[in-house]
Amino acid sequence: NILFTVHTFSLVCVDRRHFILLLHETTNTMNFFLACLLLSTPSVVVNALNCDSKLAEDCLSDSDIRYNADASNAIKDQAEIWKRIEGYFQTEIFLYDQDGQPVPTTAFGGESFPYIAFTNHTFSGSRIYLHRINIFPNVIDGQPSTSLVFDSFQTSTYEKDGSTESFPAQFGLIGGSDEFQGNRSSSTTYPVGENAIFGTSYSGGDGSFLTESFTCLDDNCDRVSSTQESFLNGIRTVHSIAIYLRIATEVEWISIVQEAYANYTVPPAIQVNFPIKEDCGFNGNCITEERWCTQDPNCSPSPYQEPDAKMKGGWIAFFVIIGGLFAAAIGLALHSYFINKQAKRYRTKFAQRVAENINIRASARSLPAAALADEFKRIDKESPNGRISKEALWEFLNSGKAGEMSKSDFDALWAVMDADRSGSVDFLEFCAFMGKCHEEYNQARADRGSIAERSSSRILFATTSARLLTKSMEMVAKVDDDKMEKLEEEKEPDEDTV
Repeated sequence: NILFTVHTFSLVCVDRRHFILLLHETTNTMNFFLACLLLSTPSVVVNALNCDSKLAEDCLSDSDIRYNADASNAIKDQAEIWKRIEGYFQTEIFLYDQDGQPVPTTAFGGESFPYIAFTNHTFSGSRIYLHRINIFPNVIDGQPSTSLVFDSFQTSTYEKDGSTESFPAQFGLIGGSDEFQGNRSSSTTYPVGENAIFGTSYSGGDGSFLTESFTCLDDNCDRVSSTQESFLNGIRTVHSIAIYLRIATEVEWISIVQEAYANYTVPPAIQVNFPIKEDCGFNGNCITEERWCTQDPNCSPSPYQEPDAKMKGGWIAFFVIIGGLFAAAIGLALHSYFINKQAKRYRTKFAQRVAENINIRASARSLPAAALADEFKRIDKESPNGRISKEALWEFLNSGKAGEMSKSDFDALWAVMDADRSGSVDFLEFCAFMGKCHEEYNQARADRGSIAERSSSRILFATTSARLLTKSMEMVAKVDDDKMEKLEEEKEPDEDTV
């Protein structure tokens, strides 16, 4: 709220960090200047910050791994359980109905309980490839058994917590176009500690979904228990229990699968041809890179981006205070500068006007009281009550040779002279102000003496010039008279000539 009475600043605020400063001879406030400066100080600093700076608030990535761009997207780096269940397994699966009774696999062309499966879990960075071969043995002599295949492709998630999201799974007979061919909806799995995984899967709009859990039964996860429950419209329809036994190598796993094909009379047309491609299903349906990148965090943008740095509240307060102090210091310095210039102007004008009437060669502080009293009375001629009115002083200052004083300078002069704020100036106040104007008065006296000396010199020069001119004219006149007398003498004849 600094008010400049003579010179002020006018600002054009370009944005929060840049402004144009113009100097004007007008009356205005410094509010805009201070506002721009205070706004710009924290803004400039913040824009130069990173969230890991001491001035900024902590990065979200410090407490939330989802925002950490350096955190690994590899699924095995995120949860220990994924390392433990990678590999090849042989499985026995027991199906039960909602009443807990065993369910034979007649729906799949077999009559056995349980059925067997062979599973391969492969992990590559952020991607998971799960392939499973199901064999439903037919216990009726001479009848072939049925084999269905199941493929699921999953990726780690942007949560970076070990969870996975799958593409819709594929299952059916080798060769396609059979009644069992189809897609299961996508599923989500979550690690639970170091020994278990829990997953859910929804099957579209028919209201069905299933849940599945995997639990390691030993330190190396060589034996795994799995429980799966299927629900339709909130009612459990079937559940299964499976035991997974690890097979050491791929070669051994393929050998066991082929042996099972032979033992259970699986037709060659629906047998799997080995080896299999990781990112392709048993039926040759492959996941393209473009499709992978619709959800793979290694090749798609994360929704969790570190926001712009925010300065800590304490530092914002610090910079605002520093900026305010800086602005105040500049404002006060400029205010003092302009006030001093104004004071110099009105003291000079006042001293010049007083010096016009006082002929005593003395400094302002050495002037006799009588001279000051005479000058006081000269100003106070309209109000002979021993006090100078504001109007009388204004008329006095603007009636001399020093020229007119501006209204703003006069108001500042009056505010200084009228020390007691009575609305008029007494003799003591007049003398006190004259004491403040001693330098200006002395300069005015010196300037007046120089003017007088220059005037005297000009008069002396003019007088001397006039005398010289007169003398010259007299000499010219005398010469002319002598010439005339001589001519007249030459014209008169002498006696002899006559």
